[in-house]
Amino acid sequence: MECNFTVGQKVVRIGGNARPNVPAVWPEIGKVYTIRAINVWDYGVLLHLNEIDNSHMVPEYSRIEPGFQAQFFRPVSQRKTDISVFKAMLNPSKEQVSA
Repeated sequence: MECNFTVGQKVVRIGGNARPNVPAVWPEIGKVYTIRAINVWDYGVLLHLNEIDNSHMVPEYSRIEPGFQAQFFRPVSQRKTDISVFKAMLNPSKEQVSA
């Protein structure tokens, strides 16, 4: 199974259903999370998130803390803010325009 995520990466949940019969804390759709651990299994990739701790479920429900299927997350686009256009507006123009 291939994994395109890394520990420390910011991700956003884009889908998937919570299982109401499992007493876990579930990530919200549209909210940003940080990956703290990744488990790669034959059936899929599971993400563990810094903002959610389901360790209370061990050992009653699982041998390890339950994770969330990676297919329901996407990386957050990290764009640096470019304010050069605003800086240019603050500089007076040396060019004169005739009216």
